[in-house]
Amino acid sequence: MSIEVVAQFVTQEEETIGPVMYLPRQITLEALKKLLPKDAEEAAEIRMFVFGSEITTTLEDALKQKSETNEETVKIYCYEDKPPPKSRAPGYLASSCSGHKAAVLGISISPCGKYIASSSGDGTVRFWCGTTKSPIKSVFLHNHWIQCLAFSPSSKYLAAGSMDGGVSLIGLPEMEVIYSKRAHRDGVTAISWRVDGAFFSTASRDSSAGVWSEHGHVRSVFHEKPVISVSYFGDFLLSAGRGCTVQVTSAEGERVQTLKGHTHWVSGISVHAGQDMKAYTNVPVDREYGSGKSYFVTTSDDRTAIIWRPVWDESGRVGFAPSKKLAGHTNVLTGVSIAQNGIYIATSSFDRTVRLWNSMNGFLVHTFKNHTSLAYQTKFSKSGNLLVSCSADKTVKVYSVEKKKLLSDFVCKDQVFALDIKDSMIVAGGKDKLVYFFT
Repeated sequence: MSIEVVAQFVTQEEETIGPVMYLPRQITLEALKKLLPKDAEEAAEIRMFVFGSEITTTLEDALKQKSETNEETVKIYCYEDKPPPKSRAPGYLASSCSGHKAAVLGISISPCGKYIASSSGDGTVRFWCGTTKSPIKSVFLHNHWIQCLAFSPSSKYLAAGSMDGGVSLIGLPEMEVIYSKRAHRDGVTAISWRVDGAFFSTASRDSSAGVWSEHGHVRSVFHEKPVISVSYFGDFLLSAGRGCTVQVTSAEGERVQTLKGHTHWVSGISVHAGQDMKAYTNVPVDREYGSGKSYFVTTSDDRTAIIWRPVWDESGRVGFAPSKKLAGHTNVLTGVSIAQNGIYIATSSFDRTVRLWNSMNGFLVHTFKNHTSLAYQTKFSKSGNLLVSCSADKTVKVYSVEKKKLLSDFVCKDQVFALDIKDSMIVAGGKDKLVYFFT
């Protein structure tokens, strides 16, 4: 085994920091930080990664899953991040609440933590108290499945979409319907709010994405094929689906770019709002962003995910380009989540696995093989130290991101289609019509 390695500090954008160095394999994290140039970021808030693994003790410990030679330059990725307080892993089922008359298809915890909303095949949205886990109100919206719902960033509104094309906006805390319209000609498959909460967007199988405000429909963005997912990157609207491309639209509704990279349907989009996110919006926003640079991830039925990063042309206009392709799943991807600090990406798949990736170099960090059937969703806790997933195997599982192991395994009565996590509380729902609270 080599005593030394050739190493180079780099940023997440692959920019070099300082010269190439010969380092002893047993060098500690503290000693590595002292080697950073004086003009680098505050060393106390720098986390270092090599081949997808975080250096927490020595370089040797992080390298033990990978063999190198003296001729290979090892890239040590430096990521500016002050580790947040860790969330406690939920340890037991606090309650399981009935009320829905059909399967629970969507569930969400409000940003303020006061409310939980669940949507169902019975056409209703039910509100629950985030503190007492008790029912507050049931709101009937449509004569069809309500597959998706999303709280606004301020928790002032809840938007919901139905498989009959209906779009509804509910005001909080009164929980009164502001409007409910059958706006799309086919089912609504996803909802996303812009970061300032002034607009939200809907994806529909009628080959369009709708833009909405608190007053109603604003405009539509048209595709050639059904739209499955939408999300906002600053002012830019990202919409994608069976056309296998991602359409980027400006705040004024102008198509600015069409992103190609997937060979099959694009099933999901997740955005990391980093420290520079304010550069991508013309609206002043008072909101805490995550660490690092902003990027987004798309998942596809081609069994891969792609990391896309902002780029600028010679005239100074921003666009997006593929940075890394995440390959390894053996079946279609069903969900994607990004840790708030932007370091890790998690994907779930019909191959029954949940995979953890490093966003800087696209390395596969770990594969969780605990599910025995289709994995439907995966989400990080706000602190990023916990990852949860739900599955057709009737379980909700909680993993330690740091230790790469299963912490809790909750068994429900039937398939679990949807989940959310905030602090040390997990909410979930599925085929058995129940809403579960784990704390």
